[in-house]
Amino acid sequence: MLGYDWNSGKQVFRTQTEEQDPIRTTPVIQKDRIFFGSWEGVFYCYDLKSRQQLWRYDTKIRRKIKYWKSVIHGKPVFYKNTVIFTGRIGWIFALNIDTGTEVWIADKLYSTWTVGGPVLSGDTLYVGSSNSYTIQAIDAESGNIRWVSCLDNRIWGRPLIGKNYLFAGSGS
Repeated sequence: MLGYDWNSGKQVFRTQTEEQDPIRTTPVIQKDRIFFGSWEGVFYCYDLKSRQQLWRYDTKIRRKIKYWKSVIHGKPVFYKNTVIFTGRIGWIFALNIDTGTEVWIADKLYSTWTVGGPVLSGDTLYVGSSNSYTIQAIDAESGNIRWVSCLDNRIWGRPLIGKNYLFAGSGS
């Protein structure tokens, strides 16, 4: 992960994952910290001032699908004091932003490959799935599924929250 001063172009932040693997998430910043995930399924939190790693969370400890990488991709979102992200294994992880400890994990989404990541509106997360051809509403407080709607094809991006509707681009 590299960071640059946008006025001068000078590099101000640099880190490499322990596994030397690629970073596929859009990084997000909250409370002077940067959060991002890796191809190998590790989610990181760094302090931007000290440039030190504050914590890391390895999603592979919970992996059910042995032959898939745990790839974390998409853009994480924040809800209260949690950072919420998805990965290729199709689970949604909610971690405490200060400690990296689990707040909840939505693991009933087995093998869904949530490529685009979650979108948050109020206290509801919306997540589209590539492999199960669904879009789901998840309670951001508990991780419980509120509803699931089936589609006729895959969703590759993040859903869009409109004024009265939720939109999702499908392959159909």
